[in-house]
Amino acid sequence: MNAARRYPLRWTAAWLWTLCAFAASAQTQTPQQIAQKAFASTVLVVTEDAEGEIAGVGSGFFVRSGLIATNQHVVDGAASIRVRLVNQERFHRIDSVAAQDAERDLALLRVSTLKAPALPLGDSGKLQVGETVYAVGNPMGFLEGTFSDGLVSGIRALPDFKLIQMTAPISKGSSGGPVLNAKGEVVGVSTMASELGQNLNFAVPVNALKTMMGRQPNQPYWIKPIPRPNSTLLPDRFEGYTQWSLPQGAKARLGKGTIHALAYSPDSRTLAIGSSIGIWIYDARTGRELVLIKGHSDKINSMTYSPDGQTIASGSGDKTIRIWNAQTGAH
Repeated sequence: MNAARRYPLRWTAAWLWTLCAFAASAQTQTPQQIAQKAFASTVLVVTEDAEGEIAGVGSGFFVRSGLIATNQHVVDGAASIRVRLVNQERFHRIDSVAAQDAERDLALLRVSTLKAPALPLGDSGKLQVGETVYAVGNPMGFLEGTFSDGLVSGIRALPDFKLIQMTAPISKGSSGGPVLNAKGEVVGVSTMASELGQNLNFAVPVNALKTMMGRQPNQPYWIKPIPRPNSTLLPDRFEGYTQWSLPQGAKARLGKGTIHALAYSPDSRTLAIGSSIGIWIYDARTGRELVLIKGHSDKINSMTYSPDGQTIASGSGDKTIRIWNAQTGAH
């Protein structure tokens, strides 16, 4: 029997070090590779108000076929949303907002007419201070496909979740864009930049996004099914304004803004719905939209009809109380 060949210990250690270094480099991508792949999956998000005017711009990225992740504040209150891939001309209408988390500033958008590869989602729990990250977005809405690098400068713990503090710069229009690690994995979603100091930029950890998607870090992607409407309060004809059987703690979103208040007229003939856009008045019997009342500069927090049903009083986050004609919407 041949004797086993012996190698000096220093050769074995050197060989193992080389093997580990090769494995690590095989996972790490160049900034150019990361940028190219990210641009193919990143979109410009444009929101419109009820009059069809542009209300805001932001960024987003594909997390699976037909599903785009962005910030909740980018799409909140939008009457309609359209997206297009970076540096492409054609816009595509969003079919629906699949999920929202206002507390963590996350939203998922469904789109059926736009196809793009999904970016891989990493594990933000493994992110380390000092690690290199890359932010992709569309500053100001017209500097599309901006790619910037920086370092993780801190992991900030808030009462219910965490934020990634980084030096990779983000600007208005980049909100909702992906933040990637050196492997090209999404580790965060850009959310805001502070004007109180330099290089104070923040991202929502991607693990919060995966939780909203109903996905654990080591499980395949899947979306929690949306329950069928349980119309115990309003009939189905109210353009989606129906009462849903939602899990405890869940939040409902209105197609024309986020619902904050509901009020029936004293004779139950009209229904007022206070949203982040304004007050929508509906015929309670037919579901026909009667009037949209706008004037507050912030969301409607509460409202009530007068005893005769002729006027509506509303209170808003803009710290004002206003009186409106319930028939015409005049202030």
